[in-house]
Amino acid sequence: MKRKTDSFTGQRPVFTGSPSIVPGGFNLDVVNQHFNVGDIIPIGTVAKFDEQTRTVKILKTAEVIAIDADDNTKVSLRVAEFFKPVFCVGDKVAKAGAISGAFADAISISAINKTKSTYEVTISSAITGLAVGDTLEEVVSAASAEVVAGIMVSHGDSDHIYVVTPGLDLKAGDKVMNYPLASGALIANAIAVTSYDPVSGKLVLASDPTAAAVGDQLVKVFADATTSTKAATSQAAAAEIVGNAVTIKDVEVDEFETAIDVCADTMQYALLERRVPKIPASQKDASGMALAGNPHVKLSQSF
Repeated sequence: MKRKTDSFTGQRPVFTGSPSIVPGGFNLDVVNQHFNVGDIIPIGTVAKFDEQTRTVKILKTAEVIAIDADDNTKVSLRVAEFFKPVFCVGDKVAKAGAISGAFADAISISAINKTKSTYEVTISSAITGLAVGDTLEEVVSAASAEVVAGIMVSHGDSDHIYVVTPGLDLKAGDKVMNYPLASGALIANAIAVTSYDPVSGKLVLASDPTAAAVGDQLVKVFADATTSTKAATSQAAAAEIVGNAVTIKDVEVDEFETAIDVCADTMQYALLERRVPKIPASQKDASGMALAGNPHVKLSQSF
């Protein structure tokens, strides 16, 4: 009988111990993202898993190490001994921490030149403010009216606490409104998300929605690309994948389905952040010691 073993703490550990695996098995989401066959998605990459579709999205990031002095659309990205970026031609990208505007207007990758030790992307136009040391990040399309289904009012210890569907793309600072949106609704009147736990579904808002009841729905709203105070109702916004897990081993992209395992709870252990692809500050909680999208995935700055 053939056996295959995986090591989480071998010669190059990326976890401080053996983390848990989300059971059931997932496939890489190749419908909403693009990958090159043969690319290696490194262990410890921030990811977003969906238990309903059994798919996993990958947060594609890379550190900028050089920008061509004669052509600032040519950007060199960091290649480490054990991993390299997994961008594709056509991917939309932005400077991490500065993602805004409409998805259709986002800058895209037009060419990729890579060797064993180098990785250079050519982008459709220069990214304002991009500098060496910054993080280049893939941006995705976010529907302007992202429905948060099945809100159940649960005023327990304090007001503004709700239980909603786990695993949603919500984080502190996002704005929500009652669904459907009223004509002429202003984003200035939207309610801010104070915190959201994607595992339990606990949602804390800055104030209560009007006449909230079990089964009511909220909608995540974005500022319109042309009128900053109007809640958009149709235009897709540029957004980042909000990770709720990390990959648990290196995964080679297959031509067809690619099986992928993730960890959504590092338990008493932590991910060694310096040994994996760059994790933007927007993906971390206020302490910087856990994922913002899932506080059960802990991070360590140890080498």
